[in-house]
Amino acid sequence: MKREDHEMIQSAFDGHISKQQFAALQQRLRSDAEFLALYREYALMHHSLREEFEGRAVITKKTPKLIVKKTPKWPIIALAAAVAIFAVILMNGNPEIVTLSGPVYAMGKFSDDAQWTTDGKTVTSLSGLEIHQGARVHLHHGQAQLSMASAAVAMIDGPAEFIYLSDHEMELRSGSACFRMSEGAKPLTVRTPTMVVTDLGTEFGVICMPSRPTEIQVFEGKVQVSLPDLASASIVNAGHGVRAIDAKSLEAIPVTMTRMKSQLANFTTITAEDFSKTTSAGGSMEQRSPVRGSGAWRVENDSPLIKDNHLEGDNFQAFLPFPEMQFNSGDRVLLATMEVSNPQLGSFHSAGWAGMSFYHKKQELLFFGDGYGDDPRWALDVKQQLPLVFSPKNITGPRTVTLRYDQRSGEVSLHDGGIPLSAAFCKATLPVGTTFDEIRLSASEGGTLSLKGFTLRIGESTNVP
Repeated sequence: MKREDHEMIQSAFDGHISKQQFAALQQRLRSDAEFLALYREYALMHHSLREEFEGRAVITKKTPKLIVKKTPKWPIIALAAAVAIFAVILMNGNPEIVTLSGPVYAMGKFSDDAQWTTDGKTVTSLSGLEIHQGARVHLHHGQAQLSMASAAVAMIDGPAEFIYLSDHEMELRSGSACFRMSEGAKPLTVRTPTMVVTDLGTEFGVICMPSRPTEIQVFEGKVQVSLPDLASASIVNAGHGVRAIDAKSLEAIPVTMTRMKSQLANFTTITAEDFSKTTSAGGSMEQRSPVRGSGAWRVENDSPLIKDNHLEGDNFQAFLPFPEMQFNSGDRVLLATMEVSNPQLGSFHSAGWAGMSFYHKKQELLFFGDGYGDDPRWALDVKQQLPLVFSPKNITGPRTVTLRYDQRSGEVSLHDGGIPLSAAFCKATLPVGTTFDEIRLSASEGGTLSLKGFTLRIGESTNVP
């Protein structure tokens, strides 16, 4: 190891380290196994010395009077953080690096279909996310808008992973992102696994995917691009782009990315039903229009009743036209939230089935709810001559569940609860671009569906083509 590596680690335990240096330390611990091993040796030695001498005094001399001096708070925080890292290493072997809950370097807002984790923990916050130094954010899908402390703005499309190193430096490990510098913003540095990009007063995009060379595309102003084995940096001007062929070669490419939009991907409620807003006398679904959206229900078999603030029925099928014109572009995301309640008669989980289906030209293409058979778990069925995908054992019984379907990728997932989305508990795939023209609420003979309501939302897909 280099002498500088030993000095960096020793400085952390001595408390003589700046915020920027501590961020660099965290990054090395995440990415460099040899450096982590060296850190462990220092940590073990430091821990042993603390245990051997802590609390002891030289009994042949008087204990000297302590002289309290004012010292900067940061070294103390850094030392405490270093000890905390060491403690986690001892307990977990090779853990996620703990982060400081210090200054907020960015505020994150997310699209309705986004699902993200911070430092490995799922976050479901409607108010957004405070991003601190060292925070690792994994955007599983959807879109994030980041307002940075440096006055820069970023729009990141999932799937993506990024880490905040300081208020003006971030690492984009994977994903597609656009950055815009506001007037008076600090110069922003964006690191990727293969290059370093420094803005020079600009708006630019980065595509960093495992399956393709990293690309930089400049919309306005210019950026500086550095490669690991390239002696000098390159300047890329507005209207131009480059991609990294290897550690020392750049290739010119045209600008093909869409410039950053001012708002997150917009989601619109196209259909909604609220069966709780009914009189106690109840009524039939036949020819009833949804509380939001167009069309009318067509009921087959038995007629379910809307009564006592819910819809309930067994052995029935109720169809509603899907607003196909809003879903036929092939690059949309559908969010379907269904609020299932306890039935007054029967049971949601039965030997039969009950739930919501999506049709196209009289053919059922997608179903979620209680699947056919005795398994008492939620299920997802993409009707591709494939077996049902069942939820974990803890996702059972009447509850609110949201389905997410991305037309561009064909990915379908189920999430416990509504918006914002929790982690997916079921995943499957439909043919890319699948569209629907009808939805169905139904229950088989012996099965019961009891609903308080449901909502269908449509928004823009954010996958990189």
